[in-house]
Amino acid sequence: AATINVPADYPTIQEAINAAEDGDEILVAEGIYTGSGNEVVSIEDKLIALKAVNPAPDATIIDGEGQRRGISCISSGSDGSLIEGFTFAGGDAEEGGGLLIEYSDVTISSCVFIDNDAVTSGGGIHVTGGNVVVENCQFRQNSSDNAGGGFSCRYGSAEIYNSTFEDNAASNLGGGVHAFNCPIVLNAR
Repeated sequence: AATINVPADYPTIQEAINAAEDGDEILVAEGIYTGSGNEVVSIEDKLIALKAVNPAPDATIIDGEGQRRGISCISSGSDGSLIEGFTFAGGDAEEGGGLLIEYSDVTISSCVFIDNDAVTSGGGIHVTGGNVVVENCQFRQNSSDNAGGGFSCRYGSAEIYNSTFEDNAASNLGGGVHAFNCPIVLNAR
């Protein structure tokens, strides 16, 4: 496994992910990271650890600029990936404004989700068909026009530990958390 540094080795997180092999660790320096297209970062078919060098809130920001999703993590190839220490802000998407996980097993640790929006579900995070562990995260002021302002899960499973939900809103179901055919464990460790 290799360690890849952003921006020292690659100027963008996406370029680092494109170059990474399964098992690699990508360390992201402090700063605000934006993108173009549908998401700032896409993780597909990679089993990697994506970590902020400084996990303090607002130090390393994935900013959707109110126009796109923060990160998408899609397909079984990304089973076992880790996303740690980022602030997700300004994400906007149909599902998973901050983070979308589909058919993947992912651990999200020490992240902040603030001011993200989704049309149907999961302003902060939306999971479909995946198994997710969320630990030591904050969900603040995220919204959905339908369900799961902070977090939503459909046809998967989730464990949420030592995390806070504050001022999240949904127009229909679950301002903080919404689950449909998705067992969720909410607990402090």
